[in-house]
Amino acid sequence: MKKIMRIGKIKVGKMRRDVFVEASFEDGNFSMHGVVGPMASGNCYGGCGQIDMAFEHRTPEDNDRRYGHPIKPSEIDFAPGWDADSWFTLLDIWTKWHLNDLQAGCEHQQAEGWGKKALTVVKVDVETWRVRDTHERWSAREAVRINREKDPIKKALHKRGFKSRSYFLGHVIAEALEAASRGEVYEPKDGAEKSWFDAGVIKIKTETTSSGWTRPDEHPEGVLTKPCPVCGYKYGTAWMKKVVPDDIISFVWSRPDADVQPAWI
Repeated sequence: MKKIMRIGKIKVGKMRRDVFVEASFEDGNFSMHGVVGPMASGNCYGGCGQIDMAFEHRTPEDNDRRYGHPIKPSEIDFAPGWDADSWFTLLDIWTKWHLNDLQAGCEHQQAEGWGKKALTVVKVDVETWRVRDTHERWSAREAVRINREKDPIKKALHKRGFKSRSYFLGHVIAEALEAASRGEVYEPKDGAEKSWFDAGVIKIKTETTSSGWTRPDEHPEGVLTKPCPVCGYKYGTAWMKKVVPDDIISFVWSRPDADVQPAWI
C-alpha cells in the first residue's frame, strides 16, 4: 500500500519546485521518503530521500541539527488540502514512525526517548593512534638495540630513556581517553607533555552526536549497549519493531493524493 502526496512548492535557487512525499505501509512496516523538484532525467532540483530533515518541525528537538536554517511552513506554497498544521503532523509521523521495524530500543526505551539526546563527545583523534603504532614499532627496534649494547652504563641509560618515553605516551593517551569518557577535554600539563599536544603528536577532538550512537564509556549519557532496567535488552544491539497505530495510517491515507504526476519518486 503506497501513497504519493504533493505538499506544495518551495524555493530552490530562483525557481519554486514541487515537494513530493511517498508513504508506504506493507506487512506492518511503515516508511516515508520524498523528493524536491524531480526531473525526467532522474535527477532533481532539490533534495531526495529523507527530506524531512531540511524542514522545521513542530517540536524544535526534532529538527535536524545539521541544518541551521530549516525551511519554515511560511516558506511553503501549500498544495490544496495542506496547511502548516497538517504538514507538521505529517513530519511528526515521519519522525516517530518511519522504519518502525528498525528501532534501536525496546518498547521501554522507546517510551522514555532513549537515544535522542544530543551530546558533545570528546575523542582522541585517529592520528594519535597512528603515532602510537609508529612509536610501538620504534619501541620494538629500540629494544633490540638496547639488548645488543655491550657497555653496561650505556645500556642502562638507553633502557631508562626507552621506558620513560614508552610509559609517557601510553600514560597520556590513557588519561586523555579517561577524560573523554567523562565528557571532558584532557588538559595537557606544561613541559614535554604540552609540547607533544602542540606539535600534534596527540590530538583531541570533539564531535556532536546523539546519545543513541554513543556508548556509556564514551560519554556518561551515552546509551548505546546500555541495558534496559525493565527487560535487560541492550540498546542498539538488535532491530526492534513497534506497531504503527491505526489512526496514524488513517491520517496519512486521508491526505489528498498528489494533484501533479511527479517524474519520479
